[in-house]
Amino acid sequence: MKHVHLSDKQLTEVLTGVASAELTTHLAECETCRKEVDDMNTALKGYAVAVQPHPADPHFWLRQRNTIMAAVAQPHRRPGPLRWAWAPAALIICAALLLAGNPDHPQEGPARTAQPQAVIDDEALLMEIQSDLQTGMPDALVPAALIANERSRLIRARSDNTVRNQ
Repeated sequence: MKHVHLSDKQLTEVLTGVASAELTTHLAECETCRKEVDDMNTALKGYAVAVQPHPADPHFWLRQRNTIMAAVAQPHRRPGPLRWAWAPAALIICAALLLAGNPDHPQEGPARTAQPQAVIDDEALLMEIQSDLQTGMPDALVPAALIANERSRLIRARSDNTVRNQ
């Protein structure tokens, strides 16, 4: 006859004290299951010792209270009235700089005339854009295309070598 030991569920019932009479009888007869229960009890006692809280420092809460009371007792510094006084001055300076440097803003003095160099630069830019549109790939993607082409070439060479070796 085959001897059946207790399952994990049955061992848990024994450890928690809700074991049936049948389980208690089995434990009285089976040395292996009794040893398993003793090992589990030893482990559980070790866990209970490990998770026990350390004795509390009797002065901890007194130190906490004193720290909080000291922080509350300190006078709260309010920002002075001149704290933001620089902000309007900075705003006025920025506005003056923006208006002085803005070419669209009417200025006193001789009227501005279009410079021929700017027209040439505009035309050169338009020609460059036209040539870029005619090419199949933007300049920014040229390095990526070179890498992709090299990788494709290596894959083809590998597959050609594999075909030749077969």
